[in-house]
Amino acid sequence: GIVILLVQDVHASVEEDNDIDWDTEDELEIENIAVTTNVASSSAGPSNDNLVQHFIGMGFPEKFVMKAIKQNGESDTDRILESIFAYMYFMLS
Repeated sequence: GIVILLVQDVHASVEEDNDIDWDTEDELEIENIAVTTNVASSSAGPSNDNLVQHFIGMGFPEKFVMKAIKQNGESDTDRILESIFAYMYFMLS
């Protein structure tokens, strides 16, 4: 729901292209990101460095990752991801 809308807005702002085609492949990619974060949150407490690298490996800027982890703690990766999207959205708007 809300995460997908934020991703679409961020992509539209970054590319400044009104002809973005959000087809099924793109939606599956977004769903895979959510699945990946759920796996990380159910593991036995990944260290801060591993968690930071996890999100940086997804292509997110380190400053947003660090801010989101500081705000949300390390245990709820879904909330961390939502915060990163929000920071990116507000930075680009």
